[in-house]
Amino acid sequence: MQFENLERIFDELKDKSVSACKRKQALIDLEKIASDPDKDHDAWLSHIEVWRRMGGFSVLTNLFKSDDDEIVELVSNAMSSLTPTSRRPSERLVHICQFQIRFKELEVFEHHSLLFGLKLHSQYSVSGSAYNVWTAALILSTWIAKDQDLKEWIHAYKDEERFLNAIEIGSGLGLCGLVLAKVCQTINDTAVPFDEHRQSRRWFKVSLSDLVPAVLENLRCSIDCNGLGDCARAVRMDWAEEAGISSGSSQRSWYGGEGKDGPSEVGLAENENFQLLLGSDVCYDEDHPELVAGLVRRRLASGGRLLLCCAVRVSTFHEALMERLQACCSHVECEAVDSEAERWGLRLPEEACAQHSRSYPGGMVLIRAVR
Repeated sequence: MQFENLERIFDELKDKSVSACKRKQALIDLEKIASDPDKDHDAWLSHIEVWRRMGGFSVLTNLFKSDDDEIVELVSNAMSSLTPTSRRPSERLVHICQFQIRFKELEVFEHHSLLFGLKLHSQYSVSGSAYNVWTAALILSTWIAKDQDLKEWIHAYKDEERFLNAIEIGSGLGLCGLVLAKVCQTINDTAVPFDEHRQSRRWFKVSLSDLVPAVLENLRCSIDCNGLGDCARAVRMDWAEEAGISSGSSQRSWYGGEGKDGPSEVGLAENENFQLLLGSDVCYDEDHPELVAGLVRRRLASGGRLLLCCAVRVSTFHEALMERLQACCSHVECEAVDSEAERWGLRLPEEACAQHSRSYPGGMVLIRAVR
C-alpha cells in the first residue's frame, strides 16, 4: 500500500463531513496497512512514522470520543495494529544513563531503570499510543531522577512537614509518575500507609491520571507491582471537564461511567489541587494548549511547579501552549532538548516507537513553570 493511501485515510478520518460508513472503511483500511503480514519490518516502521508525522495518532485519539461503538472498536483495532507488539523482538533494552529498561513481549514490561527497577504493566488492549514509553517520558523521567534542585525542593516538604500532592497528566504507562513516587519514597525512607481521612500521616502522594478505563487498570497494576500502593494511585481525568469545556466522551460508559463496563473510575475531589504537576507528550492536537492550560489553572496550586516534556510536532500548537502557560503562571522556562546528547544517555533501538528529537519538526522541549 502506497503512502498516498495513508494521506487519503488521514483526510477521511479528519474531515467531520465524511459519512460514518466511509470513516469506518478508512479505519479498516488503516488496520490492513498496519497489520499487513507481507510488509517487511522497515517498510512497516516507515508507514507508522509517516502516520505519526501527519498527526494521525491525534486524529485516532479524537475518534475514541465517538458515540458510535463500532467506530470506537475500529479505532482500537487500528491503534493496536500501529503499536509494535507482534513485530517487536521478544526482548528489547532501552538504556537510561547507566541503567536499562527491559521490555518483554509479555503482559509485564520489566523496567530496570533510573535507580529504581520499575515494572510497567501493559495489555495492549485499547489505545495503542498509551501502551508505549515515548521519548518525552524517558527524558522527563531521567530529569526527575537526576535533577538536584527538584530533589531539594521535594525534600523541603518533608523537612517542613508540609504535604506534597503531585499528579501526572495523560499518564499512559505512567513512567514519569512512577519515577517521581520512587524519588519521594527514597527521600522518605519509610512509607506510611495512605489514609484518605488523615493525609498528614504521610507527606506525599502521587496520582497517575488518564481517561480510558483499560489504561487506568494498567496503571493500578504498575503501582502495585512496584510496591507503591501506599503512596500512589490511578485516577480518572477528563481534560475537557477540567478546563470547563463540554466533552461528549465524559458521558459515555466506555470511558468509565456507570454502566455495562462496570463502576465509575475514581476521580479527583472537586477542590483538590497539586503542588507538582507533570506530563510528557501532552500537546499534539490543536485543542491541547487550551485543555492543558485549563487544568493547570484549576489544579496547580499557587506556587506549585509544572514540569512538561513535549515533542514539537506542530509549531503553532507549541506556541499556543507557551502563550497560555505564560498567562496563568508567574514564571515559565522552555529548554530545547537534544535527546541524543550525553546529558540524557538515551540510546533508542531502531524498532522503538520512541523517536529522537531530530525526528520531530520542532524537536523536543522541556518546560518548567511556577504557578
